[in-house]
Amino acid sequence: MAPGPPRTGRRRSSRTWSLQPMTGPGAWAGPGFHRPRRPKGGSTRCGPSAWAWIPVFRAKRSRCCSGASNRRPSTRARAETRQTDLGRSSARGQRKGAGPVGEAIWETHRKAIETAVLDDAPEVTLLVDLEAGCIEGVRGPCDRLLGRPARDLEGKRVDTLQPRDLPARRLMAFGLGLLRSTGYYGEVAVAGPEGEYRVVAVRTVPLELAPGRPGALVRLLDVAEQVRLSEALREAHTALQASYRRLAEQSQRLDQARRAASLSTFAAGLAHELNNPAAFATSCARTLREYLEDIAKAWPEGSPRPVELQEGDEIVQDILDGLGRVTHIVSRLRELELRPNPHEFDLAAMLRGRFGDEAQVEVAPRLDVHTDPGAIERALAPLVENARWAGGEKGTIRMVVTRDGDRIRIAVEDEGPGVPSALVDRVFDPFFTTRPPGEAVGLGLFLARRAIGLVGGEISVDESYEGGARFVVSFPLVMRVATPDDSSYEAWRTG
Repeated sequence: MAPGPPRTGRRRSSRTWSLQPMTGPGAWAGPGFHRPRRPKGGSTRCGPSAWAWIPVFRAKRSRCCSGASNRRPSTRARAETRQTDLGRSSARGQRKGAGPVGEAIWETHRKAIETAVLDDAPEVTLLVDLEAGCIEGVRGPCDRLLGRPARDLEGKRVDTLQPRDLPARRLMAFGLGLLRSTGYYGEVAVAGPEGEYRVVAVRTVPLELAPGRPGALVRLLDVAEQVRLSEALREAHTALQASYRRLAEQSQRLDQARRAASLSTFAAGLAHELNNPAAFATSCARTLREYLEDIAKAWPEGSPRPVELQEGDEIVQDILDGLGRVTHIVSRLRELELRPNPHEFDLAAMLRGRFGDEAQVEVAPRLDVHTDPGAIERALAPLVENARWAGGEKGTIRMVVTRDGDRIRIAVEDEGPGVPSALVDRVFDPFFTTRPPGEAVGLGLFLARRAIGLVGGEISVDESYEGGARFVVSFPLVMRVATPDDSSYEAWRTG
């Protein structure tokens, strides 16, 4: 059996090995053209049984298998093959952007490419001489983007496009210093023909106009739509933050209203439960006092009265003083059970008649409102009392009444020390007071907020006021008809 094809460590060529007869017509088949090799130490074997492995070109490279000529390719054919291979390599180089053929194509279409990039593109291209600070050339839609023709900018200084006044929001100004650095700038202010500014995106590419003469290729892109969307997004974000703040304030007021309603129910229940025992104790103390007075009258004249009789009279007086304080607190807490009774009246006349002697009332000659006058008076009385105590005898109290749309706004101002910022959230709590013990109960502002809340109003402290304290009361011009309030103590106690 004939030996197999030789094996070598070299890279396999484009030929294949085929078993061919060494003699006869097939001895020269294939384009390998290998003569029979002489074995070592022997002669060449000839005959039909003499076979050997000889290299044969692959079918795509060989024409002998199809009956074509077995002659070696001519020099001209090999030259044509090399020329074809050169064309293929040039085509691959053209796709990669290199090679003499690709350069020729770019040179052929240079004018069309220049027009498409510099004139038909939406960007404006400036050729700037950085040393002289002048604009050498302008290409692109200059009229649409900058509001002026290209001939008005050619030969002018770069400062022509620099805006005089920058906008309120932070923007970079177009200028020579900006063009000396390479990069992309998203929002740059460029001066328009009338002095207004326009926002464009700027991309700078350095280049050398001449040896030792630096320049820059500047491209301006219209970003007006992006700026408009950015402004709209910024405004939406601001509105969202404002809505969030309003929601937080409303939530805080709702929590305060719930807490006030709970405290009101508790205070009304406490007043209701203390009212009868206090009235009974007061009646008993007065009866005891009458007994002591009868004993003192019936005592013989000239006889010394016992000390116990005089001390008993003082003890009864102390009891009545204590019960009087309890009765006062109960009567104030009973105001929580009052219900509004709205009707139309002249607010200006009511304020002048009720507070004209204590404060300077600044109000229109006539101001008709439809609300509960009792609730308005109960809300303003504690404010005027606190202002008189804080400002002293020589202090001036001002009550300024204004109308804001469908609401009335009343500001009570004094010349006292003001309300510390740490106590602003506590001044409306029940039984809270800054006065010395025994001078106040601490229910005035708590009841004032409750009273004004019954007519749909609110009361607050103006922390921005300087020179004293300012409390602002606001309520609707026309009180809305409210549903029956079942949150009273009696409704809660009876279920």
